[in-house]
Amino acid sequence: MAKASLKWGRQIQISKPTALGLAFILLPMFLVLIIASSPTTAAQQATGPEPDAPVLELRGIWTPSPPYEVPEPRSAQGVGGLDIDILSAVADRAGIQVKLKPRPWTARRADLLSGQADITTGAFQPADGDPDFYYSLPYRYARISLFLRNGEDTRYDLTDTARLIASDPSFRIGIITDRTFQDPAINHALIQAGREGRLVATTSDEDSLRELLDGRIDGFLTDRLGAVTAILAADLKDRAYEKVLPGASGVRFMFSKATITPETVNRFNAAISQLEENGALGKLGHAKIFSAVLSYVFSTPLFRSFEITGIIAAALSGVLIAYHERFNLAGALFLSALPAVGGGVLRDLILNRHPIFILASPLPLCLVALTVVGGLFIIRIGERVRRRGWNLPQIIKLTTLIDISDAVGLGAFTVTGVAVAVIMGAEPLWLWGPICAMLTSAGGGILRDVLRQAGKPGVLHKEFYIEVPLIWGALLSLYLLTRPILLVPENVVAAILITGMGATFTRLLALAIGFRGIAFNSEESSI
Repeated sequence: MAKASLKWGRQIQISKPTALGLAFILLPMFLVLIIASSPTTAAQQATGPEPDAPVLELRGIWTPSPPYEVPEPRSAQGVGGLDIDILSAVADRAGIQVKLKPRPWTARRADLLSGQADITTGAFQPADGDPDFYYSLPYRYARISLFLRNGEDTRYDLTDTARLIASDPSFRIGIITDRTFQDPAINHALIQAGREGRLVATTSDEDSLRELLDGRIDGFLTDRLGAVTAILAADLKDRAYEKVLPGASGVRFMFSKATITPETVNRFNAAISQLEENGALGKLGHAKIFSAVLSYVFSTPLFRSFEITGIIAAALSGVLIAYHERFNLAGALFLSALPAVGGGVLRDLILNRHPIFILASPLPLCLVALTVVGGLFIIRIGERVRRRGWNLPQIIKLTTLIDISDAVGLGAFTVTGVAVAVIMGAEPLWLWGPICAMLTSAGGGILRDVLRQAGKPGVLHKEFYIEVPLIWGALLSLYLLTRPILLVPENVVAAILITGMGATFTRLLALAIGFRGIAFNSEESSI
């Protein structure tokens, strides 16, 4: 029988059949662990209704207002979004069925007043009361913002928004028809503006934005995240100035007093409280709101520069390796493409993301090709210069340049990996955030090393490499998980900067001090 010895303080004899048996035992256990922790959406974690609760059917109405209520043709009722997902979870817990139909904002209050509908979402209860409707407990919270045309913020005194709306005779304010706010001062100011003919009714955040940019209004008030989503959809991010109002407003379900009893409202309130206690509402809010916020951040020049920098830096490391190890042009393309886009492809395949990011835009592959062609051009110029006898000073070693470009790509892709995990609703985020960060940033590098290895040690051998995105991906994921649902884009931008730079400098520091990670076996051994 063939034997293998492993030195670990003393000699241990492990037979090959025994090793195979251990492998067959451990492999299924590992697969079960992966399946048990596979990505699930937060909506799937909301518990079902109480078994003894009688079933009641309500008529609900919705209006397209991303990211809260959006058409989804593939869903059972043709609608999705954060508020709809929360409504479904709360109604299921309360043992109530809600049949939804689309209606414009202008018809919501009228339908509820007349009894043609029973319930709607996304309502703010005025702090001084509203005798016309019943309201539930808050199921989420929102920030309200005043939006102006970019560059016009200096024309107005923005210290008190209610006073500005009520007292400035030239200020035309846009507001979605029949929308009221939690702050009574804001509501009274809107009534005053209406009396003076300065209140312009709009049908949606998109409509308000068009009215603002066309000069028919001077500003509009709305939920911050809804307006941000509309601005992104219209690709008008740099054309609106935002003044965030202090405090937060509770968002509630609004019920018709003509058809709904207080007992039904209490059932909804009890369900909201239970889902808050078991964390289901928080998970839904984090998944959907962070997805919208990260989409906002993704559109910023900062994040685009992160993504482009990561692709170019990773591709450049492939170009330098191809030059150092004398690969041909095709080899250079493969060595550049694998670290630049290979990890992202692996991540998207595991998360079942469609379309895969390299199919959604030609930019990544074009950047890789341009980096390779540009690198080849510079290398050829350098060779001609050397053939003419001109000695160029070697400012930095080639291997050091490879390490720096690789580290920059590692930091940038750590951020994108966690962001995609959030947008795809991968749960639990504390697990899949770091995994996606590792796949995005190091997966392509591993594939590259497999291609070029030829007996050379890769990033998995005595290198503190994949640990970097795992650590920083975990930190960013935990930051997002511990933030309130009212997280604003500016906080995410700061977290992205810290994560990207932290991962880059951690990798460079490890290289500078020669730290190679924790060895699985610190002694030379043979098995």
